[in-house]
Parts: sequence; structure tokens; C-alpha cells
Amino acid sequence: MADNLKDIVLIQYTRDFQAPVTAGEQMGTMTYFPEKGDPAVYILSASRSVDQRENVPKTLEEIIYETYADPNPFPPFSFEFALILFGPPLVIIGLIAFLIVRKKKKGARGMRTPKPVNRYVK
Repeated sequence: MADNLKDIVLIQYTRDFQAPVTAGEQMGTMTYFPEKGDPAVYILSASRSVDQRENVPKTLEEIIYETYADPNPFPPFSFEFALILFGPPLVIIGLIAFLIVRKKKKGARGMRTPKPVNRYVK
């Protein structure tokens, strides 16, 4: 019977499975088609109540609505946004400045002191 369950049972949901749900609320119907006889229709109801969370994340539809309702087309300016935008160029400029300063210091250190031409006083 489990092999052909999809052929003998039809489940139709009448509402989304989103909170809040009250106990006893009709969630859908299940129709059973036996080999002999008329089909039997069963009402699927919620066995318990489920409240909606206070900090529920926004749905995609809510996000799209808020995006198009916002008169400002630019994203809000934040520290993270500034770090992403200005961070890589500042790192590159800092690296170039470090290499230039290092090269100048290395050039000054790398110079030899001149050897005296004549050590002895005549």
C-alpha cells in the first residue's frame, strides 16, 4: 500500500502553514480512493495552536515592497559599506607608501662609507 500511496491518496491544503494557527483550524482535506467503493474525504485540522514569533524575519514580498517604497535609491551609508568601498584602495595605497619608504631607507643604509685614501700621516 505504501508503494502506491500517491495513487490512492490526494491531499489538498487550504491555507499556508504560517503562524498564527489556532487549534482546530482547517488546514486542508485528504481524499482516499479505495480500490472498491466511493472515495472518502477527511478534513485535516490543526491539533494545537501556534503563535507567531515577535522577531519573525521578513518575507520576500515584504522586502520587495519596502525596497520599492523607499524614495532613496541608494543604500544607507554605514561603516561596513564604507569599509567595503574604501578599504581595498586604502590598503593598496598604504602598501605602495610602505614599499617606497622602505626602499628609501634601504638605499640610505645600503650606501658604503668611503674608505680613507691614506691612513697614515706623513
